[in-house]
Amino acid sequence: MARAAKDVQTEPRRVTVHDMRIPEVNLPVVKLEVHCGSGFYVRSLAYDYGRALACGAHLSGLRRTMIGPYSIKDALSVQDTVALITAV
Repeated sequence: MARAAKDVQTEPRRVTVHDMRIPEVNLPVVKLEVHCGSGFYVRSLAYDYGRALACGAHLSGLRRTMIGPYSIKDALSVQDTVALITAV
């Protein structure tokens, strides 16, 4: 719809933020770490901050480090994954 230049109206809904911190500020870049529940849109958070500060804001990167019981700490590297596949 956005590509067709149509305005999209969404209804606000309740989401959960367990923790949020700012580990680094190097203006104009501000890094955030957010521990949130499902349905939370980090891109919308950046947009809302930009509106509140009257300066605009967007994400230059987004990295999911955890989803449910799965953590990036337990992830395999590409090399390890290839080794497991070729060992079969």
